[in-house]
Amino acid sequence: MDNIHDDHRVFEVKYIATELASDVVISVEDVKFYLHKLESMVSFSFPTNAQ
Repeated sequence: MDNIHDDHRVFEVKYIATELASDVVISVEDVKFYLHKLESMVSFSFPTNAQ
C-alpha cells in the first residue's frame, strides 16, 4: 500500500493482482465503485454545454 500526499489530503493507493486485469475498484471515502472493461467496445457520447 502506498500513500499519495498533496497539500491537504492523503490518498491510499490499494491494488490486488487478479486474473481479471481489466477490473478496477475505485474507493471514495467509504464507497467503492467496481468498474469492468467490456469485451466489445461500447461508444459513449457525453453531452456538452456548447450551444
